[in-house]
Amino acid sequence: MENEIKMNESCKYISLDQLAECYEGISRDLYKKLWNLIPAKEETLSAEERAERFENSYEESSNDGTLVSSHWDKFTSDEKRAINAAIEKEEELYA
Repeated sequence: MENEIKMNESCKYISLDQLAECYEGISRDLYKKLWNLIPAKEETLSAEERAERFENSYEESSNDGTLVSSHWDKFTSDEKRAINAAIEKEEELYA
């Protein structure tokens, strides 16, 4: 049995789209997968209503199932390593 790749703690705060668009080292295939994992949703709230309901994008992401941590089990070991590496690289840049 293959050893499970431990999830970087920051995955609990990073949305799938944020990882796809803002982090270096994400392959084309992983980029597509990240976007395909975002749950389809019907927009029923106006921008003003969303602003009232959610103080920040993290709160909204944790509510709508778009955080990387919510989908960790759907990634292959190679994808998990690539995600962790991209996050670690970003953290080093801004540490």
